[in-house]
Amino acid sequence: MRILVARGRRLGLGRSLPRAAVALALLAVWTLASVAWSGAPWRALVEFDRALLYLLALSLFGSLALTAARGRFMMRGIAVAIGVVCLAALLARLLPGLYPLTPRLGDYGLAYPVTYANTLGLLAVLGLLLCLHLTSDPEERPLGSVLAAAAVPALAVTLLLTGSWGAALAGAVGLAVLLAAAVPRALGAAAVATLAPSALALLSAAGAGALRGSEAGSAVAVGQGREVAVVVGLSVANAALIRWLALRRSGSSPRSVRVVRGRTRALVAAGVVLAGGLAVAGGSLLGEGRAGPEASVVRPAGPESAARLDHWRVALGGFAESPLLGGGAGTYELLSQRERSVRAAVRDAHSLPLELLAELGAVGFALLATAIVLVLRGLMAGLRTANRDLFAATLAVTAAWSVHAAIDWDWEMPVVTLPVFALCGAALGALPAATDEGQDGPSSLPSAAGPRIGTAARPAVGAVLLAVVALATVVGLSQVQLRGTVAATRAGDCRAAGALASELPTSLRPEPHAMVARCELRRARASSGAERRRHAERAIAALGAAARRDPGDSTYRGGITRARRVAGSVAGR
Repeated sequence: MRILVARGRRLGLGRSLPRAAVALALLAVWTLASVAWSGAPWRALVEFDRALLYLLALSLFGSLALTAARGRFMMRGIAVAIGVVCLAALLARLLPGLYPLTPRLGDYGLAYPVTYANTLGLLAVLGLLLCLHLTSDPEERPLGSVLAAAAVPALAVTLLLTGSWGAALAGAVGLAVLLAAAVPRALGAAAVATLAPSALALLSAAGAGALRGSEAGSAVAVGQGREVAVVVGLSVANAALIRWLALRRSGSSPRSVRVVRGRTRALVAAGVVLAGGLAVAGGSLLGEGRAGPEASVVRPAGPESAARLDHWRVALGGFAESPLLGGGAGTYELLSQRERSVRAAVRDAHSLPLELLAELGAVGFALLATAIVLVLRGLMAGLRTANRDLFAATLAVTAAWSVHAAIDWDWEMPVVTLPVFALCGAALGALPAATDEGQDGPSSLPSAAGPRIGTAARPAVGAVLLAVVALATVVGLSQVQLRGTVAATRAGDCRAAGALASELPTSLRPEPHAMVARCELRRARASSGAERRRHAERAIAALGAAARRDPGDSTYRGGITRARRVAGSVAGR
């Protein structure tokens, strides 16, 4: 609707953004169409909603045609949001009990509050790339530059505590792209301010082995967490102080009066004292002998890598079965139920390209690949404009996300994917049309050129958008109702599940019927005689309704078998 009512009725600027949006829209349509051959409409509808979300972020921010100043403001906002999430995660691990939340402390690495350690690791990587860009951008405000430098040590420790090797690899790729695409003039000063404090903070966290695994939450872990929190705090203060001193010496301070030589020397002395205290604290932690392979906070790669290879093998097998169409959106879980070698079935293939090949075939893979390639092409074209640094930062973030999405399920985690598409849309919307079409142009102002939506086509486009909104709203509301009912059913209230299985649109989903079946089986086991058989038969009917709505899910067939045993035990007596 923003595109329809915009002045001039512009679809976008240049060529990359409209084409990438069309490719994403076709992917969403193909996802919805996969109901025809998958037989699992609600799996496809959930995936359809997710594709629409990313299409919305790309096209909406692209239609705004942000200026360079607003694009920088947007980067600040995303960096602050990532910093808040990572700080909440870090404090929850280092200072448990600081706020009334009790995140699960397990062997898999720091995952709170995004529930998945690898996703939190990638989120920290995206924050690191944005903060490194902001603190080294000569156009950034002094306060923003200082705060960005201060965030780097905390983000680095968050990444370490997740134990995510894949996120670290993606970060290395993103950093290489950032340095290759644009070398900011203030990069040296930013490196001086962030490298040493971050290294000492990382050494301190690496030596605190009790923060991970079965010892997490123990008295030893609490003590180590407090020590690491002190070191991280000193690192943050030291990075901010060094960056501020560098800005003052370079004349970037907003004050017009330069700092006198005596005050400068005093501040330098204070920085040296902080650095010395930090070094002593880090050395004391390392000197206690807690570092080493047996105490590392980095998760071992062996078992996880073996499981991931099995997920990829299953996905390739599904692609071989149906190379053109795939098995249908959201059906990788069904493939995993049948073909896995590891103990438990998983919902996602832990690789966006392989999952697309398995679920949507070569067509779905080609559509998403086209969208990503067009986005990357537009960002690379932006390197020829006066806003080279902004496009380089967006390109680095996109490259890091692309690498990690190839080895994990980031597509299903909007906390990391949504900001990437929003940044890409904003960058491509501000790209001068002449530059996007292959012409060199230093201008940083958006061009007014762009395709128009004809007057006759606007009502039709509006009607399509309203239909999409209605469909997406139905899926979203049904998911909200389902979550509440799951909690009520686990607490023993089965009436909510029965109501959900009898009302539209939730009755079209398999999950409410499965919850009714669980309730009936629970009642059957608690009763005897004819009443036991009656509850078992109701469970069989409910599981049959769930299986008809998701015929490929073997768990429903297994439930029917168990319910028949319960009913048969009564008949046998």
